Amino acid sequence: MAQVETDLTERIERLLERSHSSWFELPQVAAEFGSWELLEQHVFVEDWPLEEEQLAELSRYAAAGLLTTAQNGHYRRLLSLVERHRPIIRRLQHS
Repeated sequence: MAQVETDLTERIERLLERSHSSWFELPQVAAEFGSWELLEQHVFVEDWPLEEEQLAELSRYAAAGLLTTAQNGHYRRLLSLVERHRPIIRRLQHS
């Protein structure tokens, strides 16, 4: 049982780190997006739902009370970042 908890804690940590990185980098991506090849732009936009899926997975873990105190803090900061940067991804998706 302890191994399952450790594995889940590590999975949540990885999800938090990857999600935070992806959402944090959106302003830089937006600044460079117009200089990318059309295929690169398309791939980025088409792959973004994977980021949304990771966020949804984190939401389910948080709702189930599976995040540590530190992870809860990281998750709340991530949600704030998502709220600030969501207009960026919407603009990229519609460009």
